[in-house]
Amino acid sequence: MGCESNLRHWIILIFFSMKIKHFYRSWVYNQYTLTAEDIDTAAGMLPDAQEDILGMLYEGNLIGIELPTTVSLKIVETAPAIKSASASSRTKPATLETGLLVQVPEYLADDELIKVNTSTRKFSSRA
Repeated sequence: MGCESNLRHWIILIFFSMKIKHFYRSWVYNQYTLTAEDIDTAAGMLPDAQEDILGMLYEGNLIGIELPTTVSLKIVETAPAIKSASASSRTKPATLETGLLVQVPEYLADDELIKVNTSTRKFSSRA
């Protein structure tokens, strides 16, 4: 048997503590820890208490994560919304709750929840 026999995938829950991410298998309360460096570019896509993360375990150790297609993130800072803006209008930069900077339509404002495509790291839709 190859190493695939020891590789397991589990849905895990994420919690943040500074720059360390704590992952839990919620039904058994096992805790796994990865640093922001361990998960590299995924760090900006992971809000606190994200529930649909796929964890890859090898011999009981969390070796990586797989993100869902989209994640819902809150806009924490952007220019004021322009009421006359339409869905096909120009975009503006927005900082999200994780610190990720994305371009969003001009009609969106602070505290709105949006979906971000995890592959492209771009705005997908309102959540």
